[in-house]
Amino acid sequence: LREQRRRGEGPSEHLNSLFVVDDDHRLLGVVALADVVSYPPDARVESVMSPATGLPVDLPVREVIATFRDRDLLSAPVVSDDGLVLTTSHGGTIQADVVLSAIGLAPNTALAAEAGIACDRGIQVDATLKTSQDGIYAIGDCAELPGGQVLPYILPTTHAARALAKTLAGESTPLSLPALPVIVKTPACPTVVSPAASAEGSWQVEGDSPNYEAVFHGPDGTPLGFALSGDKLARRAELAKQMPPLLA
Repeated sequence: LREQRRRGEGPSEHLNSLFVVDDDHRLLGVVALADVVSYPPDARVESVMSPATGLPVDLPVREVIATFRDRDLLSAPVVSDDGLVLTTSHGGTIQADVVLSAIGLAPNTALAAEAGIACDRGIQVDATLKTSQDGIYAIGDCAELPGGQVLPYILPTTHAARALAKTLAGESTPLSLPALPVIVKTPACPTVVSPAASAEGSWQVEGDSPNYEAVFHGPDGTPLGFALSGDKLARRAELAKQMPPLLA
């Protein structure tokens, strides 16, 4: 409120509660701003606050959504394991009209598992995309390819569909995938990423913001992956040729 007054602004429409903390910044309770005007001027905060719901910092997003829905919340503080309320480095919170949750995809394997088909990170398939049961195949973002890879992108699925079509037509065709860089659709900072299949190695980064070229090298110096941004995207085709295939 003090910061808004300093900037000559009125109270934000998103500011509906004041969270109460102790001297160690641990969450104690919450006071609804709409109720403040009805309290006596000499009322103490401890006598008018209500219990507050703190959200653990590692709470899955789906549980956050369920908590807001089930408890009819408009806001909630994020707390650490020991109950400390987490804030920004400036001591405040961040307001936004939209929050984009980029948490990846998880294959829905429930039906396959119930049918007795082998599943782990996804529905496990062999090189011809056949599952553990004869006559049943899987492609796309539900399929776990040999080596444990799950590739929820359009290009791998297109390659898989072509290979599977030949197999189903009587010509057994193992899936092979070249390096397939992923285009991250961020207009403000165009980015292309070719993920490395191995975590062993190190990154070599060159460039200045927002134009970066980062190449991941294995222990023997072999390039295994890369990330490009800004005007470094011009190097995408050249670097892609240096990358090992995703699936040989």
